[in-house]
This record gives sequence, C-alpha cells and structure tokens, in this order.
Amino acid sequence: MTAQTMSNAGDPAPPETVRESRKRSNRTGYRYFLRRLFRRILPRIGAVIVVLFLIGAVFAPLLTPYDPIVPDYEAVRQPPSSAHWMGTDDLGRDLYTRILYGGRISIFAAFIPLLISSSIGVTLGLIAGTVRGPVETIIMRVMDALLSIPSILLMIVIAGLLGPNLINALIAIGIVGVARYARIVYAETLSVAEREYVLATRALGKSTAGILFQEILPNVTAPIIVIASLSIGGIILAEATLSFLGLGIQPPTPSWGSMVATGNRYLQLAPWMSLAPGAAIFLMVMAVNFLGDGVRDALDPYLSGKM
Repeated sequence: MTAQTMSNAGDPAPPETVRESRKRSNRTGYRYFLRRLFRRILPRIGAVIVVLFLIGAVFAPLLTPYDPIVPDYEAVRQPPSSAHWMGTDDLGRDLYTRILYGGRISIFAAFIPLLISSSIGVTLGLIAGTVRGPVETIIMRVMDALLSIPSILLMIVIAGLLGPNLINALIAIGIVGVARYARIVYAETLSVAEREYVLATRALGKSTAGILFQEILPNVTAPIIVIASLSIGGIILAEATLSFLGLGIQPPTPSWGSMVATGNRYLQLAPWMSLAPGAAIFLMVMAVNFLGDGVRDALDPYLSGKM
C-alpha cells in the first residue's frame, strides 16, 4: 500500500458522503417506523378510514351534486334513498353532502387546538422542568388547577365567555389541552435534565435556551408526538360537543356536532338525521384513536426491544 493510499484511507469522509449517509439513515428510520406503525391490523383500519374521510372532505364538490347550505323544501326529512344516500334534514338538505362538507370543519379544525395546546404546553413544561424554583412552582400549580376541573365544563365556560363561534370554541379546546402537554413534558424534562450530557453542556456555560431547545426538546419529542396523535380524536369529539351545545360552528354551516343537535329534535320522526353524523363522529374518532395507539406502540422503546 502506497503512502498516498494510506493518506486517503485516513482522510475523513467528504461532506457529501456524510449527508448522503444521513439521508439514508433517515429514510431507513422512516421505513422502520412505518413498518412498526402498521404491523397490526387496527392502525391499518384507522389509516384507511381517516384517508377516506380526508378524500371526502377535500373533494366534496366533486363527490356530490348538492349544495350543503341551500334548502330544498320539496325534499324535507326524506329517508335514505338512491337520490339521497343518507336522507335529508329538516330543510331538505342532503345529509351525505353536509357530512362531507362538515368533515372539513370537524377534521381540519382539529389542528388549531392541537397547535395551541402543544405549543403552549410544551413551552411551559420545558421552562418548568429546566428553570425550577418559584417559576416551576407557579407554572405547575396553575396546570394542576386546570387539570382539577372537568375538561368539558372548562371548555363550556371558556367558549361561553368568548362567545359562540368556531374560532372561540377551538381556542377553548386548545386552552383545556395545555395542562396535559405541560405535565407530561415537565416530567420528561426532569428526567432528561439530569443526564450526563445535559449536565456537561450546562457546566460548559451553555445558555438555558440552548439547553432547552438543542439538548432537551429533541429528547422529549416522542411523548409529544404520542400525546398529539392520541388527542386528535378527543379534539374532534370536543368540537362536536360544543357545536351540539350551540357554542361551536353556527348554522347553516355544516358541522357534525350541530347536525346531531338538529337531528335530535326529530329523533322519532327522522332518526337518520342524527344517526348519519353520529356515525361519522364515531368512525372518525375511532380511526384516529387506532392510529394514535399505533404511533404510541411504534415509539415505545420497550416494545421496540421485543420486536
């Protein structure tokens, strides 16, 4: 072996090679995660149902010829038929159409409370677990107070104070979810903050913000993802509940919860008015929970070791 060959063998890998290696590692990690996520039948079923609802919500104008808002007084409270697959409501509007359009609100609006609760809750949990002292005490006592109040009662109070509309309902749902994120991230932060590499970076004089977002946050993302995936179904159900109580989306805009509330008045005369949107809520919440369970199992290190 020549000196040149020995020199080349000892040289570090070029940046391009390192980047390609990282990309391959990331792709392998994604494939491994997806394989673990869908290794059981229930997450697969959940994924199929969620995708079907998403397709229906996005392509609703192409999947139905009816308008979700304009009444048709010649078709009031008609039972399911070939013309109206799920029947019509008290104003003659096609229920299948309103469920498709209502899915846009009930599904996509779930991400607003998720963003509110996760961003605020994660930040408060990180601060409380890192700063400690009086700041920790104040933050966690406030979170404990929020957790001590029944969620639905707190949502109703906040939405009632803010006013009955969709945005205020989503804000109320997001505020209620803050304490859950803060409590779990706080516990994870306490554990990670005592690890040797974090103590070493603190001893080297790294700022608190740097430790928070560069050392601790990447190591608590797994439980955050699990909480988020498991909470989407609850958010959809909470939005439907507030709409059912008249504190969410307002008529005539379709929403699954408000459709159930309207159909409740005609439960004996036209039961399909409540059954159709109620079934949509049930299927969507069940599917999202199936997916959430799959994400939790895929990210569980104990289950990973058993594979």
